[in-house]
Amino acid sequence: MKIIMGLLVSGLWLALSGTPAHAADDWGPCESDTVHQFPSSFNKTITDPSQNYSGHEFDNFFHWDNGQTYTIICECPDNMSNPPVSYYKATVNLPAGHAANWYQVNDNLEVRTSIDVYNQGSVITPFSDLSNKTVSSGECEVKGGTHSAWTGTKGSVSLYIAHPFVGTSTIPEVEIAALYASKKAGVYSTTPIVRVLLSGTVEVDQGCEIDGGSVVNIPLGEYDARDFEVPAGSKPQNVQIVKEQLVLRCHNVSDGVRAWVHIEGTVNPNNATAIDMGNPDIGVQISGDTSEKVLIPNDVNSEEPLALGSQDASGSRSAMFNMHAWPISTTGKRPSSGDYQGIASLRVEIE
Repeated sequence: MKIIMGLLVSGLWLALSGTPAHAADDWGPCESDTVHQFPSSFNKTITDPSQNYSGHEFDNFFHWDNGQTYTIICECPDNMSNPPVSYYKATVNLPAGHAANWYQVNDNLEVRTSIDVYNQGSVITPFSDLSNKTVSSGECEVKGGTHSAWTGTKGSVSLYIAHPFVGTSTIPEVEIAALYASKKAGVYSTTPIVRVLLSGTVEVDQGCEIDGGSVVNIPLGEYDARDFEVPAGSKPQNVQIVKEQLVLRCHNVSDGVRAWVHIEGTVNPNNATAIDMGNPDIGVQISGDTSEKVLIPNDVNSEEPLALGSQDASGSRSAMFNMHAWPISTTGKRPSSGDYQGIASLRVEIE
């Protein structure tokens, strides 16, 4: 009767339309023929494990430039002999993050968005009444003109790790900024001219594997079928508790990171604490360093901590899992004779 041990590592947004009231024959808000939506997407991998901690900031993590322009038309008075500059406002409608200008995009990540504004350069959102430093009446509706603009088509996103993670963290498509324009400070349409959208994935390349191979065969010994005629859930007579030291190699794991092991596998139909061995009367229980603490398969709350060693030149760390395994009777009945085996997987969680 034997059990084969294998490793499975699981990396594991009511729009209102209209224009605020302002004096007639005055400079006013700007609009476009439609709300221009500028989506951007990225897929990034963090390869340095020392950067995967709460509070780490990646400045200008992602840049976008969609190469587009759009037209705007603004409200202007009949007398346009003294035209003003144009003003921009950017709003962010996301949950507030850990500090000003940071906003949550999922449970692990926050973003800070900067938009390239004509004659202003890169400006962190949100902002209001930001001048483009250009006096013009070319975009006035009463003059029959339109103005070609590109503000909002370029920018960057900085990333902040609120909670470290392993594997892939997905940012669903969200509006990270809405942009408005006007010829008068403080007077804007309720409809933006641009919506900046972002989506993407951030992957932290970390994991552990059994040193020397992904599968380990562990013989559990031979028994007389009568040895299993004991109370259900008990070890058989003449039980042999097998001790196996498994060396795990963990990659890209920084200092201070916690790691622990769970057991996964098909459980015996008569005892959910034991791995199924292909016979309803027999199961195998597994523990870690404390041999009496059974690791319950597929239970996320049943875990054994791993002590990670120092990082070597390759960026890896070793961890030892001292596994104990033994058969039990799951029914108290004498099992039929034969050779039996089961499969269990070690799942390593890193945080």
